[in-house]
Amino acid sequence: MIEKLCLIPLLFLISNLELSASLDITICSIVSSGGSLPYDYRRSGPAVDMALSTLQARFGNQVNFQYVYRNPGPGCSFNEIGAIAADVYSKYNISVFIGPGK
Repeated sequence: MIEKLCLIPLLFLISNLELSASLDITICSIVSSGGSLPYDYRRSGPAVDMALSTLQARFGNQVNFQYVYRNPGPGCSFNEIGAIAADVYSKYNISVFIGPGK
């Protein structure tokens, strides 16, 4: 259910665009892996894969979806996560971040 809620705004945005050429959308998650949190990447990663497959099937060649994942490591602070987000945003031209947050 969470993966559907995360992608609803993205689906709304894309479905309201008139696409005449291919559009590139880069999605990023900054989620820890190997912990006990309910949104740990080992638990949420398959949902992201399913959502990306659904998006690609729905939009075909009109939208090119790229996915970037970063593991902030154990005990990462909000400042460190912000730095990781800024880094991947500038390197990969991120369109949208999905995942847990405050």
